[in-house]
Amino acid sequence: MIKFATNSVPYNSAFAILTGIVASVFVSLILEMMNNYRHNYKRLLVLHDYLMTVANYEDHVEWCIHGRTDELCPKDFSARNMAVAELVLETGPVIEAAYNTGKEYMSLEEIKYAISVVEAACLATL
Repeated sequence: MIKFATNSVPYNSAFAILTGIVASVFVSLILEMMNNYRHNYKRLLVLHDYLMTVANYEDHVEWCIHGRTDELCPKDFSARNMAVAELVLETGPVIEAAYNTGKEYMSLEEIKYAISVVEAACLATL
């Protein structure tokens, strides 16, 4: 380890460089956190309905199944499949609107999911 006197030029230079590096890292970290917050806040505003629909998917399925009897469903079609089919018809427009307005805020997995739901809703309406 190199030792310098505290009032020497090399010590002052090394201290100034180290202080600059630490300050630079600190400022860039704060700016990155602010940008992430801004992006996530805009994402929440634009995709609010979509995020609520996806978060409550299983609750919606259970709600659609509740009270359904086997006579209402075909023999080879379970109550859960019927509920999912109805749910796709209900959530298709919400997800399509989110895909059209907020595509830049969606991850690749969310975009694939949105496209598949919109296609399924289009096929179900035929």
